[in-house]
Amino acid sequence: MLIGETRSFRAVDENGHFLHHVEWTVSQSGIIQVSMADEVEVTAVQAGKVILTAHTAKGAADAEVQVEGGKTLPPGTVLWSGGEIPGCRVVNITQAVPTANGPDLYEQSQCADGTYIRAFTAQGVVLWRRKIESSGHGPSEAAKSAPLPAASSLNTRAGSICDSISIGMKVEVVRGLAKARNLVAPEAEQKVWVFEEAGAECRLWLGANSDVVKKRKTLVTE
Repeated sequence: MLIGETRSFRAVDENGHFLHHVEWTVSQSGIIQVSMADEVEVTAVQAGKVILTAHTAKGAADAEVQVEGGKTLPPGTVLWSGGEIPGCRVVNITQAVPTANGPDLYEQSQCADGTYIRAFTAQGVVLWRRKIESSGHGPSEAAKSAPLPAASSLNTRAGSICDSISIGMKVEVVRGLAKARNLVAPEAEQKVWVFEEAGAECRLWLGANSDVVKKRKTLVTE
């Protein structure tokens, strides 16, 4: 961060759900200012490095914040990192076309118990994390029975798979989302995909780069 910049930080559980009743501490005073709330606003005050720690009933987690002086960050500076999850390794990162309150990219990771997708905003805030496949056992039972959280900073539940799909999303990510909702994705060569669930029809148009170029959600029942 540069001096004067403000960023949001939140604590989430293993599924990316926003946690409440969070207490925050900083390792050193004077470098950042923190607005004490469940989701905090951190303002950079002076150059230096500080550890921001979230304490919750589920445990604690740290974020390292580096504040730089000057008007611009050095070339090649990493703006944010999602952090490592024990027992998991990142196997794919897919860029999404930014939408209001939606994800900027998707991170696919392989963990000991299966495959996960994690959605981030452009500022590095986790929107949700969902297991899409259990190791050697197909989709997890939790993924079959629970709807995916919508790609929204409010972390509301999605009534239709359309609510979790963004323009620019790759077909393999869409296929994973469909699998997690116990839906059957069409063959890869089809350029128009249709899903029906929760009283809605989700129609997707795929482009030459195997990504979503258009989507339409239509309510089919009152």
